[in-house]
Amino acid sequence: MNRAESANKRSTGRRSYRTRTIWRILLNYRAITSLIGSNRMKVLIYKRTHTGDPCECGIFGVGDCMGKIRSAWNYEAVIGVGGLRPWRRSKEIAGRLTWVGINRQKGDEKHKAKRGPVFTFKHFCLMNREGPLVAECAPRLWDHLKSRRSFVLDLSKSPPSTADIQYEVKALLDKYRRNSASISYSGECHCQVEDVCCNNSQHLSATLPRMPCG
Repeated sequence: MNRAESANKRSTGRRSYRTRTIWRILLNYRAITSLIGSNRMKVLIYKRTHTGDPCECGIFGVGDCMGKIRSAWNYEAVIGVGGLRPWRRSKEIAGRLTWVGINRQKGDEKHKAKRGPVFTFKHFCLMNREGPLVAECAPRLWDHLKSRRSFVLDLSKSPPSTADIQYEVKALLDKYRRNSASISYSGECHCQVEDVCCNNSQHLSATLPRMPCG
Protein backbone atom coordinates (compact mmCIF):
# COMPACT_ATOMS: atom_id res chain seq x y z
CA MET A 1 0.00 0.00 0.00
CA ASN A 2 1.47 3.36 -1.02
CA ARG A 3 1.49 6.52 1.05
CA ALA A 4 -1.54 8.09 -0.67
CA GLU A 5 -3.69 4.98 -0.17
CA SER A 6 -2.66 4.77 3.49
CA ALA A 7 -3.55 8.43 4.08
CA ASN A 8 -6.91 7.97 2.34
CA LYS A 9 -7.72 4.93 4.49
CA ARG A 10 -6.90 6.84 7.68
CA SER A 11 -9.08 9.75 6.53
CA THR A 12 -12.00 7.42 5.74
CA GLY A 13 -11.64 5.77 9.15
CA ARG A 14 -11.75 9.14 10.93
CA ARG A 15 -14.88 10.20 9.00
CA SER A 16 -16.57 6.90 9.86
CA TYR A 17 -15.68 7.32 13.55
CA ARG A 18 -17.05 10.90 13.57
CA THR A 19 -20.26 9.75 11.90
CA ARG A 20 -20.78 7.00 14.48
CA THR A 21 -20.06 9.45 17.30
CA ILE A 22 -22.57 11.99 15.96
CA TRP A 23 -25.26 9.30 15.69
CA ARG A 24 -24.61 8.17 19.28
CA ILE A 25 -24.94 11.76 20.50
CA LEU A 26 -28.19 12.25 18.58
CA LEU A 27 -29.69 9.00 19.88
CA ASN A 28 -28.72 9.86 23.47
CA TYR A 29 -30.17 13.36 23.02
CA ARG A 30 -33.48 11.93 21.79
CA ALA A 31 -33.61 9.52 24.73
CA ILE A 32 -32.83 12.26 27.24
CA THR A 33 -35.34 14.76 25.80
CA SER A 34 -38.00 12.03 25.71
CA LEU A 35 -37.41 11.25 29.37
CA ILE A 36 -37.45 14.94 30.31
CA GLY A 37 -40.69 15.37 28.36
CA SER A 38 -42.41 12.53 30.21
CA ASN A 39 -41.24 13.99 33.53
CA ARG A 40 -42.93 17.33 32.80
CA MET A 41 -46.25 16.12 31.45
CA LYS A 42 -49.71 16.65 32.85
CA VAL A 43 -51.51 13.32 32.75
CA LEU A 44 -55.28 12.85 32.79
CA ILE A 45 -56.07 9.64 34.67
CA TYR A 46 -59.67 8.47 34.81
CA LYS A 47 -61.88 5.45 35.47
CA ARG A 48 -63.87 3.99 32.56
CA THR A 49 -67.28 2.36 32.63
CA HIS A 50 -67.21 0.97 29.08
CA THR A 51 -65.12 0.35 25.98
CA GLY A 52 -65.60 2.12 22.64
CA ASP A 53 -64.04 5.49 23.42
CA PRO A 54 -61.26 5.79 22.39
CA CYS A 55 -61.98 3.77 19.27
CA GLU A 56 -59.44 1.36 17.82
CA CYS A 57 -58.14 4.11 15.52
CA GLY A 58 -57.19 6.09 18.63
CA ILE A 59 -59.73 8.92 18.73
CA PHE A 60 -60.47 10.02 22.30
CA GLY A 61 -63.93 11.57 22.48
CA VAL A 62 -65.39 9.81 19.47
CA GLY A 63 -68.25 8.70 21.74
CA ASP A 64 -68.16 12.02 23.66
CA CYS A 65 -66.75 10.36 26.77
CA MET A 66 -65.53 12.57 29.64
CA GLY A 67 -67.23 15.58 28.05
CA LYS A 68 -65.92 18.87 29.43
CA ILE A 69 -63.11 17.13 31.29
CA ARG A 70 -61.79 15.79 27.99
CA SER A 71 -62.15 19.06 26.13
CA ALA A 72 -61.38 21.70 28.76
CA TRP A 73 -58.79 20.25 31.15
CA ASN A 74 -55.11 20.83 30.48
CA TYR A 75 -53.13 17.61 29.87
CA GLU A 76 -50.68 16.02 27.40
CA ALA A 77 -51.22 12.32 28.12
CA VAL A 78 -54.09 10.06 29.21
CA ILE A 79 -54.28 6.84 31.20
CA GLY A 80 -57.63 5.05 31.16
CA VAL A 81 -58.39 2.56 33.95
CA GLY A 82 -61.40 0.27 34.12
CA GLY A 83 -63.59 1.07 37.12
CA LEU A 84 -64.79 -1.60 39.53
CA ARG A 85 -68.40 -1.39 38.28
CA PRO A 86 -68.31 -0.94 34.49
CA TRP A 87 -71.29 -1.53 32.27
CA ARG A 88 -72.27 -5.18 31.97
CA ARG A 89 -71.07 -5.57 28.39
CA SER A 90 -67.67 -4.13 29.39
CA LYS A 91 -67.24 -5.97 32.69
CA GLU A 92 -63.91 -7.50 31.55
CA ILE A 93 -62.13 -4.13 31.88
CA ALA A 94 -62.76 -3.81 35.64
CA GLY A 95 -59.56 -2.82 37.43
CA ARG A 96 -57.41 -3.01 34.30
CA LEU A 97 -55.11 -0.59 32.55
CA THR A 98 -57.20 -0.19 29.39
CA TRP A 99 -55.40 2.44 27.32
CA VAL A 100 -52.56 4.93 27.26
CA GLY A 101 -52.19 7.95 24.96
CA ILE A 102 -49.14 10.24 24.94
CA ASN A 103 -48.66 13.63 23.24
CA ARG A 104 -52.21 14.54 22.31
CA GLN A 105 -53.23 16.66 19.37
CA LYS A 106 -56.65 17.91 18.32
CA GLY A 107 -58.38 15.49 15.97
CA ASP A 108 -60.24 16.11 12.73
CA GLU A 109 -63.14 18.54 13.12
CA LYS A 110 -65.49 16.13 11.34
CA HIS A 111 -65.26 13.83 14.40
CA LYS A 112 -66.03 16.65 16.86
CA ALA A 113 -68.37 15.47 19.63
CA LYS A 114 -71.30 17.30 21.23
CA ARG A 115 -69.32 18.43 24.26
CA GLY A 116 -66.05 19.42 22.62
CA PRO A 117 -63.18 18.39 20.32
CA VAL A 118 -61.71 14.92 19.98
CA PHE A 119 -58.01 14.07 20.31
CA THR A 120 -55.46 11.68 18.82
CA PHE A 121 -52.02 10.73 20.15
CA LYS A 122 -48.45 10.44 18.92
CA HIS A 123 -48.11 7.26 21.00
CA PHE A 124 -51.21 5.14 21.57
CA CYS A 125 -51.99 1.73 23.04
CA LEU A 126 -55.52 0.30 23.42
CA MET A 127 -55.66 -2.82 25.58
CA ASN A 128 -59.17 -2.95 27.08
CA ARG A 129 -59.72 -6.39 28.71
CA GLU A 130 -56.20 -7.49 27.73
CA GLY A 131 -54.54 -4.84 29.90
CA PRO A 132 -52.78 -5.65 33.17
CA LEU A 133 -54.47 -5.21 36.53
CA VAL A 134 -53.59 -1.76 37.86
CA ALA A 135 -53.42 -3.12 41.41
CA GLU A 136 -50.44 -5.20 40.23
CA CYS A 137 -48.62 -2.85 37.83
CA ALA A 138 -49.31 0.44 39.70
CA PRO A 139 -50.69 -0.31 43.19
CA ARG A 140 -50.24 3.23 44.58
CA LEU A 141 -52.12 4.68 41.62
CA TRP A 142 -54.90 2.12 42.08
CA ASP A 143 -55.30 3.04 45.75
CA HIS A 144 -55.46 6.73 44.80
CA LEU A 145 -58.16 6.06 42.19
CA LYS A 146 -60.47 4.26 44.61
CA SER A 147 -61.83 7.57 45.89
CA ARG A 148 -61.67 9.50 42.60
CA ARG A 149 -63.26 9.25 39.18
CA SER A 150 -60.62 11.36 37.45
CA PHE A 151 -57.73 13.72 38.14
CA VAL A 152 -54.76 15.36 36.42
CA LEU A 153 -51.31 14.50 37.73
CA ASP A 154 -48.67 17.16 37.07
CA LEU A 155 -45.34 15.36 36.73
CA SER A 156 -43.38 18.63 36.84
CA LYS A 157 -44.24 18.95 40.54
CA SER A 158 -43.16 16.47 43.17
CA PRO A 159 -45.08 16.85 46.43
CA PRO A 160 -44.19 14.03 48.86
CA SER A 161 -47.83 12.93 49.01
CA THR A 162 -47.82 11.86 45.34
CA ALA A 163 -44.18 10.80 44.88
CA ASP A 164 -44.99 7.06 44.69
CA ILE A 165 -47.86 7.66 42.28
CA GLN A 166 -45.67 9.84 40.06
CA TYR A 167 -43.02 7.13 39.94
CA GLU A 168 -45.57 4.55 38.76
CA VAL A 169 -47.13 6.89 36.19
CA LYS A 170 -43.73 7.86 34.76
CA ALA A 171 -42.87 4.16 34.43
CA LEU A 172 -46.10 3.53 32.51
CA LEU A 173 -45.48 6.47 30.17
CA ASP A 174 -41.90 5.36 29.51
CA LYS A 175 -43.11 1.85 28.70
CA TYR A 176 -45.91 2.81 26.31
CA ARG A 177 -43.96 5.65 24.67
CA ARG A 178 -42.49 2.94 22.43
CA ASN A 179 -45.87 2.49 20.75
CA SER A 180 -46.74 4.04 17.41
CA ALA A 181 -49.26 6.81 16.87
CA SER A 182 -53.03 6.50 16.71
CA ILE A 183 -54.10 5.31 13.26
CA SER A 184 -56.13 8.51 13.07
CA TYR A 185 -53.09 10.63 14.08
CA SER A 186 -52.09 10.96 10.43
CA GLY A 187 -54.91 9.18 8.61
CA GLU A 188 -58.58 8.34 8.49
CA CYS A 189 -60.63 6.65 11.21
CA HIS A 190 -62.06 3.29 10.09
CA CYS A 191 -64.40 2.80 13.05
CA GLN A 192 -68.17 3.22 13.17
CA VAL A 193 -69.04 4.57 16.58
CA GLU A 194 -72.35 5.78 17.94
CA ASP A 195 -72.56 8.20 20.83
CA VAL A 196 -71.81 5.66 23.54
CA CYS A 197 -71.98 8.10 26.44
CA CYS A 198 -75.08 10.13 25.61
CA ASN A 199 -77.16 7.35 24.03
CA ASN A 200 -75.86 4.40 26.07
CA SER A 201 -75.61 2.54 22.74
CA GLN A 202 -73.43 -0.29 21.51
CA HIS A 203 -69.98 0.47 20.15
CA LEU A 204 -69.35 -1.00 16.72
CA SER A 205 -65.82 -1.00 15.36
CA ALA A 206 -64.10 -2.40 12.33
CA THR A 207 -61.84 -5.38 12.87
CA LEU A 208 -58.35 -3.90 12.70
CA PRO A 209 -54.92 -5.40 13.34
CA ARG A 210 -53.93 -4.36 16.84
CA MET A 211 -50.32 -3.36 17.43
CA PRO A 212 -48.62 -5.04 20.40
CA CYS A 213 -48.29 -2.68 23.35
CA GLY A 214 -45.26 -2.12 25.52
